[in-house]
Amino acid sequence: MIVPGYLILPYLFTPFAEHVLPYWLGLWIVRSSQASLRAGEDCLKCPEFDICWRYSDLHNNFTVAIMTLFIVSPRSYQVMLWLIVFLILIYCTDKYKLLRQTSQNFYTTRRLSDTASLWWCIPTGALAATTSWWACRAYILPSQNATTTCFIVFSVHCALWVCLHHLVHWLAQSKEVVDSTPYHEICESLGVYGMMWSYFSTNPIYCLRSKYLGLKEPGSSSFPCVPYVPGKLHLQPGAPSHFVMNEAKMMSNRSSGTSSVDSSL
Repeated sequence: MIVPGYLILPYLFTPFAEHVLPYWLGLWIVRSSQASLRAGEDCLKCPEFDICWRYSDLHNNFTVAIMTLFIVSPRSYQVMLWLIVFLILIYCTDKYKLLRQTSQNFYTTRRLSDTASLWWCIPTGALAATTSWWACRAYILPSQNATTTCFIVFSVHCALWVCLHHLVHWLAQSKEVVDSTPYHEICESLGVYGMMWSYFSTNPIYCLRSKYLGLKEPGSSSFPCVPYVPGKLHLQPGAPSHFVMNEAKMMSNRSSGTSSVDSSL
């Protein structure tokens, strides 16, 4: 059940269900129906990279693999080797998905990462409980209440992990630095690296006011303000040249392909 059913098979078939199958279904839908350009793009757009479930998979699989150490089995070491194979597999697939098969998405706070690091107390606590269990079996610890000892060790470990986590974060906090650089200069410096989003281009109401009401309000560097859409960096005024050139090259290839089809017809 664990190998390959729990550690390997889901991560081999999930990319097909999340990326390959929706793409081909969307391709057939766009070809078979009268859809607008925006609707067709949204249908064929790559999904976002959902890192929340990846954290969950890591915690679950580590906990399940460690729980097998409670059982005396000559194959326990094989489960740990397959756990390493699982880590290599998801590293390779996630790296490819993140760079090639997912849309740009944003996590604006560190709360998700902090919560994931806190939840590591569960698999590491299971490892501590396993150690205390076999210590009781080897009569290193009192063996009368081995289950109670495991529960106490697990609870103490989780409490220490949470306290140590908060202590490390408190010690790692840097002093608040007040930056006097104007906001528009920061946006210009980030725009050189392709970070074209700003407080104004990600504000739909601001963009609508500047376009349809003709209000030239302070803040945005362009008028009317162009809303930021992931994957549409070439539409932003002042976008780096390689984004614009790549889009122009793609459009020229598309137009040349259309003209060749027309001439053949």
